[in-house]
Amino acid sequence: MTRKIKRKGDSLIRDALILCGITAVIGLILGATFKMTKPSIDNGALEAKKESYLRSFKGYDVKPGEELAKEMIAKFGEAKDEYNTHVSDGTKMLNADGSEAGYSFIATSKGYNGDITVSVGINTEGVITGIDIVSMNETAGLGANCTDEEFKNQFIGKSEAIVINKKPGESDAGIDAISGATVTTSAVTRAVNQCFSVYSSLK
Repeated sequence: MTRKIKRKGDSLIRDALILCGITAVIGLILGATFKMTKPSIDNGALEAKKESYLRSFKGYDVKPGEELAKEMIAKFGEAKDEYNTHVSDGTKMLNADGSEAGYSFIATSKGYNGDITVSVGINTEGVITGIDIVSMNETAGLGANCTDEEFKNQFIGKSEAIVINKKPGESDAGIDAISGATVTTSAVTRAVNQCFSVYSSLK
C-alpha cells in the first residue's frame, strides 16, 4: 500500500484558498449591506442639509427649493486661501407662496482645531437672515462659543463683507470676536464672507 506524503506546500495552498474564499464571502456581505443602507444614509444626509438651510432662516416661513448646481458652486465658491475656505452647497429658499426668499449656503473654513462649517442665509435684498454652526471641533469654553446665539446673532442684518472689530462694540458694521478665540471668529467670518461672494455672483 502506497503511503501518500503530505507536503507543506499543499497545506499552504489549501489554507490560502480557504482564506480567499472567506474574504470573498465577507466582501459580498459588506457590499450587500452597503447597497441596502446607502439610500437611508443618503436620505439622512439630505435631511440634515435641509435642516441646516432652515436654521439659517430661523423664524421665517420658508422651505428649501432647487439646489444650486455643483458646477456653479465650484466656480464661485472657492476663496483660494490658505484656510481652504469654500462654499460646498447652496439652495434657493422659497416663501410659503413659492416666491423666492433668498439663498442659503453651507461654507467651511479652517478654525483652531480643524474645519468649521456654517450655514448662512441671505435674503433677496442681500441681507443675512441668520447663520448656524453645522459642525466644529473648537476648544470648549473658548472657540466652541461660536455656537452661542449672542455670537451668531451679530451676523444678522449685515449686507456686505464683514470685518472683526478691533475693540468690542467698535462698529455696528463689524462683529466682536469671541473672547480668547480670534482664530475661530476669523474662520466663521471668512466662511460667511465667502457666501456673500457666491451670492453676489448669482445676482
